[in-house]
Amino acid sequence: MILGVDNGACSGAIVALSPLDGSILGYSGLPNHKVGKKTELDTQALKHWIKGFEVEPTVIAVEEPLHHAPSSQSMRSMAMCYGQILGMAVGVGWDFASVGVREWQKEVLGKFPQGQSKKYATAKAAELAPHERWLDPSKPRARKAHDGIIDAYLIAHYAWEKGK
Repeated sequence: MILGVDNGACSGAIVALSPLDGSILGYSGLPNHKVGKKTELDTQALKHWIKGFEVEPTVIAVEEPLHHAPSSQSMRSMAMCYGQILGMAVGVGWDFASVGVREWQKEVLGKFPQGQSKKYATAKAAELAPHERWLDPSKPRARKAHDGIIDAYLIAHYAWEKGK
């Protein structure tokens, strides 16, 4: 099983793909919980979600934290989330691959105008998996596609194509 992770405790997501044909096995927003006043990744819930497939992951491809972000809070969230996933993967013995945002976007989306990555990602995901609606299953009232799930799918698809 190949796991793609769009990094971020509040808006991140995870997608599981079959290593055989790249088909979608499942997806979810990243589970989180409050630690004091901060929202952080719930690594126990994430590990439980992954183990629910009863197949060990061949790789967890995680988007690297950005070196710059609109706020220090979002940079902290991405860095903490990344470190927690890395620590969980290493602790359990799962292979881990860091994927740079520009690396997967260039390969999967090609060239696109600045500020249009979400639009191009949504279009590419619709092309690759036209029947998916990309709604977060943990939010039954959701009506809008989850950007993080779309990005996590494309990261997982990138890892599958590259044989990471």
